[in-house]
This record gives sequence, C-alpha cells and structure tokens, in this order.
Amino acid sequence: MSPEGPKKPCVAELGDAGFTLFELLIVLAVVSLAYLVVAPSFNAPKGASELRVAALDVFGAARRARGAAIASGEPVDLWFDIAGKRYGVGSRERGQQMPGGIAIQVRAARELRDGRGRIGIRFFTDGSSTGGTIDLAADGKLARLGIDWLTGAVRLEGL
Repeated sequence: MSPEGPKKPCVAELGDAGFTLFELLIVLAVVSLAYLVVAPSFNAPKGASELRVAALDVFGAARRARGAAIASGEPVDLWFDIAGKRYGVGSRERGQQMPGGIAIQVRAARELRDGRGRIGIRFFTDGSSTGGTIDLAADGKLARLGIDWLTGAVRLEGL
C-alpha cells in the first residue's frame, strides 16, 4: 500500500472483465432467431385459439358425461342449445356459453331433439352412447368430435 492510499487499478490491470463486441453480436443474433421462431404464434388468429379451447372444453364435457353415466348408474345427456350457443352435461346444468365466433353443428339421434332447439347425445351406464358428431368451426378451421355409439369413446379431430 502506498502512502497516498489504495491504488485504483488501471484499465490494463482489469484483464478480461466484460464482453467483447463480437460476443454481444452473437447473443443478439441468437435472440433475433428465437424471436423469428416464436413471434408467429403471438399473431395466430384469435378464432383459431378460441376454436381449440372450445373443442377441448366440449371434449372434456363429453368425457365427463360418459363418466357420470357409468358412476351414477343412470343415463346422462350431453346437450347442445344450437340457437343459444350453449352446451352442458345433465338436465340440471345451466351449461356453458360457446365463444361468439364459433359455429356449432350437431348430428345425433332424433329422439334426443326437443322443440326448443336443443339436441343431445346420451351416454348409458355401460359406457355406450347414442353416438353422433359435433362440428365446431371458426375462421375456416374445423374441429370435429366423434362419439362412438358402441363404446361411447370420444375422439377429437382437426386440431
């Protein structure tokens, strides 16, 4: 230590502290490439993401209806109100609203249609069902749910 106090290191004594311009340019290039890969997903059409969420919700409702029929020992309906754009499980449930931009088309047994625009697919205690298909469409994309009449299995296509 010198009488003037501790010495401050000069630039030459600091050594390799910090990054070079070349290293910073490499990092900037990598971040730019990552943005190019990820950015298109942020600009996806809103309708496509709404369609995906709605299709997965209806898929879950159909599986819930099948499970409830097996567990309760009584048939359970998955119903759709086409005009009101609602769907639900069982007769007491108020139902869930479908997003506004999604069109619904249901093909199912005539016996489960009522005069008020509701149509249903019934699941029985052995897991089977009346069967049918549910088409959900938005922005030119289609998601189709198929319900097998023999096994009651629910499949989702088009996502």
